[in-house]
Amino acid sequence: MTPDDIRVLSQVCFPVLQNHEPDTLKEHLGIATTVDEDEANQAILDALTERACHLPSPILTEINRLLAASHMEGIRDFFAGVQNSGSQSPDTRHPTPDTHSPRLTDIFHEGRFPRPRPSPDELERVPIDRDVVAEALGPQGEIALHMGRYEHRGGQVEMAATVCDAFNQSKCLLVEAGTGIGKSLAYLVPSIMRAVANKLPVVISTNTKNLQSQLFEKDLPLLREALEVDFAAALIKGRMNYLCLRKLVYLLKEVDQELDLDDSDQTDILHVLGWAAGTETGDFAESSVLEQPFTRDLRGRLASSAEECPGRSCPHFRRCFLRKARAKAHAADVIVANHSLVFAEININTSALPPYVDAVFDEAHNIEEAATRHFSTELSAAKLRFITRRLLRRRGRRGRGKGFLPSMLSHLGAKTFQGSEAQREKARGLTESMFTQVEALQTSSARLFDALVDLLEKPNKTLGSLRITPAVKESSIWGGVEEARAGMDDELRNLAEMADNLAEVLREVDADELPFHQDQVQELVAVSIRLKEMLQDLHVVIEAKEEGYVFWVERAGQRRDSARAWGAPIAVGAKLAEAFYAQKETVVLTSATLTVKGSFDFFKSRLGLNHVAPERCMELNAGSPFDYEQQCRVLVPMFLPEPGEAGGSYAAELGALLAQVFRRTHGRGMVLFTSYSMLRETTEALEQDLEYDAIPVLAQGQSGSRENITSLFKRNMEAVLMGTHSFWEGVDVVGETLSCLVIARLPFAVFTDPIQVARAEKIEAEGGDAFRAYSLPNAVIRFRQGFGRLIRHRTDRGVVIVTDRRIMTKNYGASFRKSLPTRTISLSDRDQFLAAIEECLAGA
Repeated sequence: MTPDDIRVLSQVCFPVLQNHEPDTLKEHLGIATTVDEDEANQAILDALTERACHLPSPILTEINRLLAASHMEGIRDFFAGVQNSGSQSPDTRHPTPDTHSPRLTDIFHEGRFPRPRPSPDELERVPIDRDVVAEALGPQGEIALHMGRYEHRGGQVEMAATVCDAFNQSKCLLVEAGTGIGKSLAYLVPSIMRAVANKLPVVISTNTKNLQSQLFEKDLPLLREALEVDFAAALIKGRMNYLCLRKLVYLLKEVDQELDLDDSDQTDILHVLGWAAGTETGDFAESSVLEQPFTRDLRGRLASSAEECPGRSCPHFRRCFLRKARAKAHAADVIVANHSLVFAEININTSALPPYVDAVFDEAHNIEEAATRHFSTELSAAKLRFITRRLLRRRGRRGRGKGFLPSMLSHLGAKTFQGSEAQREKARGLTESMFTQVEALQTSSARLFDALVDLLEKPNKTLGSLRITPAVKESSIWGGVEEARAGMDDELRNLAEMADNLAEVLREVDADELPFHQDQVQELVAVSIRLKEMLQDLHVVIEAKEEGYVFWVERAGQRRDSARAWGAPIAVGAKLAEAFYAQKETVVLTSATLTVKGSFDFFKSRLGLNHVAPERCMELNAGSPFDYEQQCRVLVPMFLPEPGEAGGSYAAELGALLAQVFRRTHGRGMVLFTSYSMLRETTEALEQDLEYDAIPVLAQGQSGSRENITSLFKRNMEAVLMGTHSFWEGVDVVGETLSCLVIARLPFAVFTDPIQVARAEKIEAEGGDAFRAYSLPNAVIRFRQGFGRLIRHRTDRGVVIVTDRRIMTKNYGASFRKSLPTRTISLSDRDQFLAAIEECLAGA
C-alpha cells in the first residue's frame, strides 16, 4: 500500500478531515508521534479498514463497480477485500439490488417537515425584558454558571440590553463591538428571547462560513443548555451548497459517459461516495475535497440548482437535503444564514428563508461588498464553460467525448430506448445538431473574449482592467467587440432553441421508454434557462448603459479566455434602504470595525442608513475589554523605503527585515499584504534569508488552501504566515502562536479598480472629496480589521509592526494612528527597532 493509496483511502473513509497527510491522520487517530513509521502505518491501515467495514453496502457496491477497471490496484484490492470479507457491520449490510440506484438512496433518511410558522403579520409583539437578558449575561447569570471560567464583560451586557431596546422599539441599531466583547452572545441571547416570546424567527446573517459554523455548532448549543430555553435553530445556505441526490444517482449510472475516469476523477468520485455515506446535511462544506477549486466542475454536477429541480415529482423529494434544510429553517426560532442568501431574497422569494421581520448582521462591515456582488452581472468564459462542458467535453479528435450529449446518443442508440423509431430519429437528429452547435458557440465566444482582451492590450502595456465608457464604445477597436457579440448572441439563441426542441421531443416519449427520462428533460430545461440568462447578461454588460452602474472588462489570468466583463451598481445604499430596512421591523448591524474617528456616519452613508428616519436609528460603541497599552506595541521602522519607492526594492528590503524580526520572535508571526505580487516577492526574499532557520514560511497561494495553512500555523509554534486579502479578517489565533503581526502596506483599495473609481467620481460630482470621504475611511476600517488579528484574549501579548512609513509621514497617516487603541512608535534606527521588539515580547 503506497502513501498515495493511503491518502485516497483516507479521503473515502475520513472525508471530513481538512487534509489527508500522515501527520493529520496520526493526530486524528490518536497515534503517538513516538511510534515508529511501520507501526504507525499499520495502525492507520487498520483504522481505514475498520471504517470501510462500516460503509453501507450500497456505497461499497458502487465503489467496487467504479474500481472494477481501475489502474489503482491497491485501492481496488482493498475495497474488494472489504466487501468480500463479510466483516461489514450488521447495520450496513443490505441485500444487493439488481440496480444500484434505488438502494443507494435508501441510506439517506427521509426528512420530517414540520408546519411552517404563521405570518409575522398575524402575531402581536411581546416585549422582551432587558433586565432578564442582562442578568443572564451577568457574573452570576446562567451563562456564567454553565461555562465555569466565564469573564463578565460590561460592554457585552450593555450591547445585549441595547439589542433588546432595538427589538422592542423596532429600530435599526449599529453596534461597534471591539475584540473580546463577546458580541455573538450579546445579540444571540436577546434574539432567542425575542423569537421564543413572539413565535417570530430571527435571522442572523454572517459574511463567512467560519462564523456561521461557530454560531451554529458552538454558541447556540451553549445557550440552549445554559438558558434552559427550548428553541429551535437552523443553519441555511444557498442551494448550490447542497448535494442533489437525483444528480448523484444519475452521475453514478452514467459515469462512463459523463466523466473522464482518470485516477484523479476516480479519486474525487470515491471521496464523494465516502462523504455521502455519512453526511446528515448534504452540505459540501463538510467535504475536504469538494470545497477545493479543482473539484468545482464535479461539484457543479452534483449541486442542487433551481433550473434542474423537478420539485415534488423528484423520486428523492422526501430525502432531499435542500428541502430538509429549508424545512428546518422555516420551523426555526433562530436561523443562521449569510449575507449573500439574505440579499438573494430581496424582491425574489426563493423560499430559503421564512417570512421574517427581524435581522441581525454580524461582520456588517462587509455588507456593501456583499450587496454589490449580489446585484452585479458577470459575463465570462468560465460561466459559459460550465454550461457547454455539461453538454460536451471532447478529448482529442477521436470519439464522441463526454457529457450529456454523448450520454443522450448512447441511450437513443441502445435497446433501452422503447419509443417509436420516428421519435428516436428526431431526438437523435437534434442531439447531433447540438454537438455542432456547442462547438459553434465555443468558437463565437472565443472571438468575443479575444476582442475583450484586445481592449486591454495597449502598446508596451497590458491593462488589468478597462471601464466601458462612451469613449471606449466609440473607439475603432470596439467594432470587433460588437461584431463578436452579435455572433455569440446568435449561437446562444440557436443552442437554447435546440435544447427546448429536444426537451419537447423527449416529453412525447413515455417515462418508461427512456432511461432517466425525467433527468434528461430536466437537464435540457436547465441548459436552456442558463443560456437565456447568459444571453441577457451579454446584452446588459456589452451595451453598458444601465443607469447607476459601472461596466468594465478585466483579465483574471494569462489565458485569453480569462477575460471577463462586469456590470456593478455604483451605490447600493438606496436599494438596501428601500428593499430591506423599510420592509423589516428590527435590523441590527454589528462588527468590530464600523466607525471612523469614532463616528458611524461613513458606514451609514455607504449602507443607506442615512435614508432611514433618524429617530429609527440607534448607535452604540461598546468598546473592548482589552488593555491594549499593556498588551501590545505598534512599531514603525522608518528606515525602510515607502512601498513603490527605491526602484522596486521594497519587497526585498522588507523580506530581509522580516528575517531579522522572526529570528527574534522565533516565528510566531503573520504578515498581511494588499497584493499577491508583493506577497510573492517578499516571501521569496524571506525564504532565502531563513533557509537555514527552523522557521516554516506558510504563504497563501503557495503552501496550500487558506484553511490548510491556517490550521498548520495554529499547530506550529514557530511558523510565519504570509497572507493577503482574506487574512485581514476572520482569522482567530489565540495565544503565543501569533505574537508578531506585520502590516506590509496601508490597505488602500487599488486606485484603478473600476468600482472604486466610479464611486469616487460620484462623490466628486456631488461636491465631495473622494479621498477623504471614501478611500481613506475604507482603508482605515480595513486597517483596523488587520490590527484586530493580534490580540484575541486578555492574556495575549504581542507587537504590531506597520512597515509602511506613510502612516507617520503623510497627513492622512493620522487617521490610521488615531484609529488604533494604543500609541504608535516610530524608530529610525534598525538596532533600536529590533531591540524594541525583543523588549515587547520579553516574557510573552
